[in-house]
Formats: sequence, C-alpha cells, structure tokens
Amino acid sequence: MGRGGGSYKIYQRKNDAKINMETIKKEEVLFYITKETMQYEAMQKIGRYLTDEELDVAKKGLEWGLMTDIDTVYNAILFEMIKDKVP
Repeated sequence: MGRGGGSYKIYQRKNDAKINMETIKKEEVLFYITKETMQYEAMQKIGRYLTDEELDVAKKGLEWGLMTDIDTVYNAILFEMIKDKVP
C-alpha cells in the first residue's frame, strides 16, 4: 500500500469522527430536571425536601405534565423561531 492508503485511513478516521459527532449532537439532551432541582423547588414551595416515594410521584407528574401537552410546547417554541417571518 502506498501513500494513498495512509491518507485514506486518516480521511476515514475524520469521517468516523464526524459521524460520531453528528450522533452525539442528535442525542444531546435539550432540557432535563434533576432530583436536586425538584428538591430545591420543594424546599421553596413547601418548606421541606421530598422523600424517595414523593420523588417517584413527582417524576410521574413531571412526565405526565410534559408529555400531555408537549405539542403546545413545541408549537410555542417553533412559532417563536418564525414569528418575524409570518405575515
């Protein structure tokens, strides 16, 4: 194998890295709520931290709340992106 073979391997590695970066970017989390955040909110609103059982209930409530009306959230976000372009 001549020089071309070595160049191909470098090019292939760059392409593999590009593909890996695209995959990482596609799967990047855009929003999340941690237990710490939930505990902070609980302390601010009810004056105490939640138990593990209460955190489980909170998680189910968050999932339900976010998934129940996610279309409204998406619509609001996407409208914000195009509002200046809509006649």
